[in-house]
Amino acid sequence: MNKQDANRFQTIMQGMADNFRDTITTEGMRLRWELLKGYTIGQIEKACLQIMCTRKYTKMPPVAEFIEAIEGQAPSLEARAEQQWSEIVTQIQTVGFYGTPSYSDQLTADLMQRRFQFRNLCQATKKDLSFIRREFIAAYCAEDVYRSDRMIDYDRSGEDVKQKGKHKYFSNYNKPPK
Repeated sequence: MNKQDANRFQTIMQGMADNFRDTITTEGMRLRWELLKGYTIGQIEKACLQIMCTRKYTKMPPVAEFIEAIEGQAPSLEARAEQQWSEIVTQIQTVGFYGTPSYSDQLTADLMQRRFQFRNLCQATKKDLSFIRREFIAAYCAEDVYRSDRMIDYDRSGEDVKQKGKHKYFSNYNKPPK
């Protein structure tokens, strides 16, 4: 959206608030604009109509519900793991034992380097691959959860900010209060 869409956006949001018998503060409107401005006004309007026709709760929906209505529901962790396994099987078939596979997902690349050896997978039977598939999906899900739980401990470069104490949020880390 651009600035010319601001009035239309405000009208749509006020209409939604009216439908749900709710109000939107000035700050709430500004935050919704900031979070949704990457979409077109047509997408916003279509999402609003969809939400208004399907939502049963009588509170204004959160921004996440608008995004989900526009983009569709995000795939589950298991679905992502299954997709990554399919990518591995494709690599086995196309790259083969002597090739060097490449992975689009960093978590998959890490698991294939540390836990599952590509050459071993190339030599595995179909029966073995069915068991390895289950192990891979479980490992992928566990590692994803572990990494997302630890995000607060790392800055964007991946450095352990609690240990280094250089990040602005941890500048007083391990220092006694005055």
